[in-house]
Amino acid sequence: MEPPRLKINEHEVGLRKIGDNLFAPKNESVLLETLLDRFTPVSKDWGYENPVPPISAHDNNYQSIKSFCFTTSINRILEAKILLRSLRLKHQQPIYIHCDTPSKAILERQGYKDLIIKDVINEKYLKDIVKRHTKHKYDILESIHHCRSDYIFAKLECLKQAMLLFKNTFFLDTDIIVLDKLQEKFNCDVCLSPAYFPPDKAHSCFEYGFYNAGYLFCANRGFPSYWIKQFLTDSVFYEQQCMDRIPEVYNTQTFGLEHNYGFWRLENPPTKAKSLHVHVTQEVENEIKNDPAIEYQERFRTKSLDIIKASNPDLFFYIKRQTNFKKLAFIHMAKTGGRYVRQYLSRYVLPPCKCHINASEFGRGKYLEYSKDEMLDICDMYNGNLTKNILMRSHQNTWSKDLVIAYRKAGWETFTFIRSPADIICSLYFFSKRKSKTNLTMHPSSGIAGHQRNDSWEFDKVDAHKISLDSFVREVVTNPALDIFWKLPDYIKYIGYCAVMSNKNFAKFIEDRVDPYHNYVADKELSAETSSDNKGYDFYYNNGEISEESHQALTTHPEYKKYSKYINI
Repeated sequence: MEPPRLKINEHEVGLRKIGDNLFAPKNESVLLETLLDRFTPVSKDWGYENPVPPISAHDNNYQSIKSFCFTTSINRILEAKILLRSLRLKHQQPIYIHCDTPSKAILERQGYKDLIIKDVINEKYLKDIVKRHTKHKYDILESIHHCRSDYIFAKLECLKQAMLLFKNTFFLDTDIIVLDKLQEKFNCDVCLSPAYFPPDKAHSCFEYGFYNAGYLFCANRGFPSYWIKQFLTDSVFYEQQCMDRIPEVYNTQTFGLEHNYGFWRLENPPTKAKSLHVHVTQEVENEIKNDPAIEYQERFRTKSLDIIKASNPDLFFYIKRQTNFKKLAFIHMAKTGGRYVRQYLSRYVLPPCKCHINASEFGRGKYLEYSKDEMLDICDMYNGNLTKNILMRSHQNTWSKDLVIAYRKAGWETFTFIRSPADIICSLYFFSKRKSKTNLTMHPSSGIAGHQRNDSWEFDKVDAHKISLDSFVREVVTNPALDIFWKLPDYIKYIGYCAVMSNKNFAKFIEDRVDPYHNYVADKELSAETSSDNKGYDFYYNNGEISEESHQALTTHPEYKKYSKYINI
């Protein structure tokens, strides 16, 4: 007796036996699409399909997902953050990640548990892959497509290492967005994601492969090594086309239409997507080599955002916050932890970002602060749509009321952090003493001073290599020309955000003004880079190294008293 067959709208739907003379569709999504007359499968001669069945009630006879894994690098960090967020909204299994060191530091500060992050990807690692493994095999493809064979090998190695730690793992490309639980009734070595090209593009399977390489469930420990071998020896399109032969070797299931909806099947959408394969950020567009591909990505991005908004508003809000890039203008008050603020933001919070740090970008020295005209040029550089965050910083003596107002009118978030003036002066002394005699912090021409005229004050009287701490404090406090090093600037009330520098306040600034999802973790190594032997003003005053005369000169100074609005002094 022949097995029963079901024909709907001129299409045949696969059936599976579930009881005595009782059958169910092999894939409910295919049945639904066929009923709606929207699904046209690729000929079975063109690829293997064995749809993984859905899990029925009280059915425990399947492999539950034990882990997820993916690779990323700093040029895909925003996609990685979005993938992690979407995954953690639906799954709590461990996530194994291979990445570079900057990405590791960022991902560790996302506040998620059970992340196993290995920062193994670096230039040496990638060059070694080319030398020992890929050997320029895919150079011609790389000149056409934005994919890199060394990174592809790195992702297959990530899958291999994950399978050494877990009974099974679900590999995802970083441009996957999870919308629903991905658990299916897995009973296989590997579950693949068919391309499901629309009929007019079905022939593309022969060029790119029948399955997508960015979405795969693996439960066979030897499979990653097999895939690596095929990638290196028997594939015409990277690691993907060689996947056509996987069902000949391994017990294989295939995902349905609802999984891994990607741009290549823009016109063949599922009724309800469980996951999207989309570059929802613009990070990849710096690498795509032709305008039509960029236009296609943009069309699918728009469609995908509509799907996310309808199915998961919280995730949609997260994506919009992460891609709503900001312009931050940092008024760097000297000796208030400004270097720490700038480096923490640029390393852990803002990527992808562009930093404006010194006048070298205008062809001048890297130790020179910006001129007024240069600062105005930077202010006006970003009037269109941003594709990354922008951080501009310059010391307080290069700013003015007019500049601060100009930046705020241009949509910049202006901010600064302050510190007790007594501790600022003390820190200036020990910082100057730590520097070489040719790097003169307190000289009128220095960046902190705002590049004043050389005769603005007598440098010998504040040369920390020649005078005591007490003499330094007295000169800085009593010489009006030196007020610029420690007084509050007269434009401070026009700055958008001002707070005393502390880990608590810095974390609050990030949460309120930059990224509410960032989990602030102080970087002790970065703090050590900017520290000195300074033990604090009170220590030196209490042990007599700062005289009562100098102390009174400071604490009765009119500029000192202005700090009482911000600090309890």
